[in-house]
Amino acid sequence: MVAIYVRQSLDKKDSLSIESQINDCITLCKRNGWDDYQVYKDKGWSAKNLDRPEFQKMNNDVEAGKIKAVVCYKIDRISRSIRDLVNLIEDYHELGVHFVSFADNINTAAPGGLMMATLFGSLAQMEREAIITRVTDNYYYRCELGYWGGGPAPYGFNLKKIVENGQKHTVLEINEREAAVVKQFFKWYLEPDGTIYEILKKADKAGIKTRKGGAWTSRVVSELLSKPMYAPNSMDIYNFYAAQGVRVRVTPEECDGKLSLNVFGKRDRNSKHPKRSRPVNEMTLAICKNPPIIDSDTFLKTQFKKKAKLQVSPRNGTSKTTMLSGLVKCAYCGRAMSPCGSSRGSKYFTCSGKRNYATGTCISKSIKIEKLEHIVTDDILRYVTNPKVIDMFHAMQSSKLSAEQNHKINLLQQEAAKLDIEIENLLDACSAGNATAIEYLNKRIEKIDARKHELLNQINDIKKDTENVISLFAGIEIENVPNILANGSIEEKKNVCQFFVQEIMFTNTEDVKVYYKM
Repeated sequence: MVAIYVRQSLDKKDSLSIESQINDCITLCKRNGWDDYQVYKDKGWSAKNLDRPEFQKMNNDVEAGKIKAVVCYKIDRISRSIRDLVNLIEDYHELGVHFVSFADNINTAAPGGLMMATLFGSLAQMEREAIITRVTDNYYYRCELGYWGGGPAPYGFNLKKIVENGQKHTVLEINEREAAVVKQFFKWYLEPDGTIYEILKKADKAGIKTRKGGAWTSRVVSELLSKPMYAPNSMDIYNFYAAQGVRVRVTPEECDGKLSLNVFGKRDRNSKHPKRSRPVNEMTLAICKNPPIIDSDTFLKTQFKKKAKLQVSPRNGTSKTTMLSGLVKCAYCGRAMSPCGSSRGSKYFTCSGKRNYATGTCISKSIKIEKLEHIVTDDILRYVTNPKVIDMFHAMQSSKLSAEQNHKINLLQQEAAKLDIEIENLLDACSAGNATAIEYLNKRIEKIDARKHELLNQINDIKKDTENVISLFAGIEIENVPNILANGSIEEKKNVCQFFVQEIMFTNTEDVKVYYKM
C-alpha cells in the first residue's frame, strides 16, 4: 500500500487546499501504477514538528510494514525542519519506504533523490524561519508605534480597527463591564487583608466570571494585577520600569497620563522554552494607544505589595517554616499542599487546588503545620526504629551492583559489541562503494556510533548510581535520626524528611499516610 500524506497549516495562504493536494497525489500514484493507496490528512497543523495526529497514524503504519512509499504534494508538507526530514527519510529508508513528491519531482529511491529532498527541505526551513522573523518584527513594530501587536484583547478591553495614514491598525478600547471588574480586583487587593486568594473568594461570591465564563485562578489574577496597560503613562510608572532596566521607548515628555503603557517581549515564543520569561533588560516599554483604567498610585501600590509578598513568602519546597515543605499532597485532588499563614498568625498546610481556585475545586481541609509535623515525626520514628528498616539501611550503606544491574550491564555491553561489528562491516562496504553510497554509509556509521556511545553512557550511569547510593548512605546515621527529630534545627529535620520520605498524603487528621523511598 502507498500512503498519500497531505497537510495544510492554519495559514491557508501557505499551500494548496487539502483537496487539490489529494488530487495531484492520486494523479502521481496512477502515473506509477499504484492503485492501492490510503490518504492521511492533517488540516490546521504546522510543519514545525512531527507531532500531528494523521502523520503519527501513518508513521505507525509504516513501522508495521503496511506502507511501501509515501506520496506528498511537496516535500515541505512532510516537515519544514531539515533535521526531522533527513532523520525521517533515513529511518524510512531502513524500512524499505521512500518518499515521492508531486510538485518537487523528488523520489528518494532514485539517485540524488536524498540530496534533492535535503535541498528542498533546507529551503523550506529557511522560508519558515524568515516568516517567523517577519511576524515577530511586525509584532514589535506595531507595539512600538502604540498599536496592539496581535492576539486577543486583554481583559478589560475590546479590539478596535482604525485607519491612520492610509494604514489599517488595531488598538484597544475600554470594555466598561470588564473594566469595572479590573478596578474592583485592584481595590480588593489593596485592602488591609487583600490577597489574590481573597480576590478569588470575593469574585466567586459575587458571581464574577472570566471572559469565557470560567472561574478565575490565582495565576490569571496575578497577571492581571501586573499589566501596565491598565495604568496611565505617567512619570511615576515610567521611572518604575526604567529603574528595573526595561528598554524604554518612551520619552519623559510623552508621559502625560492620557494614554497607557505596554511592556512586551516578555517571552521568546520561538525558543525551546517559550513560557520562560526573558531577562528584564530584553523587555520593551512603549506607549499603548488606549486610555487607562486605573490611576498610577493604585498600580504602583499593587506592584510594591506583590513584590513585598514575593520576598516574604517562600516558594513551596524552600520554606524555612516547616520540615515538611515540598512533601505534602492532598489525597482528594493530588495537588501539592503548601504552608501558608492565616490572619490570626497560625500556620497551616493548605491544598493549592483549594487556595488557588475560588470555586472550591477541592473539598480538603487545612491542617496546622505543627500538628502535621507531630503526626509525621511519630511515623518516621516508628519507621527508622524498625529492625528490618535498620538492616536494610546498613545493607544499602555497603551496596554493590545487584544481580539485576549486572544483567542489564551485560545486555548493554552485548549490544555495544554487535554495533562494533556492524560498524566494521559498513567500513568495509565503504571501500567498494561509489560517492553516493559512501555518503549514505558514513551517515549510517555516525548513527550507529552515536547509539554505541549512548549504550556506554547507560552503563556508566548504572555504575555511578550505585556509587552515589553508597556515598549518600555513608553520610547518614540512622541511629541518630530520633535525636535530630527531637532536638535538631528545622533544616536538619527537613534533611531527614527529604532523605527518607517520598511523599505525604493528607486526607484529614485521622488519615495521614507517609510513603518512604525505601
